[in-house]
Amino acid sequence: MMNKGFATPAIACGNRHGRYFSHSVPNLANNALYTEQSFEGHFPYWVSFPGSYALDPRLPGGSKHMIIRSLEANVGDKCYKDPLFTFRNGYNPKNTLPTLDCFVGLPGGVKNFTAGDTISMDIEWMTTANVPDDYYGPNTRFHDYLTKRPENWRVAYREVKENNKRLRVKVQGGRLENKYPITIRVEEEVVNLFV
Repeated sequence: MMNKGFATPAIACGNRHGRYFSHSVPNLANNALYTEQSFEGHFPYWVSFPGSYALDPRLPGGSKHMIIRSLEANVGDKCYKDPLFTFRNGYNPKNTLPTLDCFVGLPGGVKNFTAGDTISMDIEWMTTANVPDDYYGPNTRFHDYLTKRPENWRVAYREVKENNKRLRVKVQGGRLENKYPITIRVEEEVVNLFV
C-alpha cells in the first residue's frame, strides 16, 4: 500500500478478533524503516491509516485502509499463511510529515522467488471520508457510523468483522462458495443472484 503524496499521521493493525496496535506516527527520514510486524492469527488482517490526507489540498483524500482476506505462499519447500507487514516512511520532498508505506511480504526473510514458487492473496483497498459529509453514498447507516467515528481505524475493523455477517446471498443455478466477497460456482446456463 503506497501512500505517495499522502500524510499518514496514525497507523493501526489487527485482524478479525480486534486491534493489535494503534498509535501516532513520528516524522521520519525518507525511506526510514518504521516497524516490521509479523502476525499470526485468523484472517482477515487489516491495516489502517486513520486521518490520512493528500499533501496537495487540491486532491481528494481520506483515511486509507487495506484488508488481506487470505494469503498462501509456497516458496521452496515451505508454506506461508501469515503476512509480514513492513512500514517505511515514503518519499516526502519537504520531509515534514510522516508518509508511511505498507509492504506485504512473507516472514523468515523471504525476498526472492524461484521457478515453481506460488503466491495467492485476496486483498482490498478502501478509502473512507474523513469528514462524514464528504461521503456521498446512499447508505445512511454507514454515514451515521462515519459521523460517530471520523478518521478512525474502526472502519476497517467493521469491514472485516461485520460486513460479511450482514450479507444475505441466495443463488439459483449455481453454488455459493464464498459470501464475502461473493464467489459462485456456476452449475447451470442461467444463474440468478439475490443479495
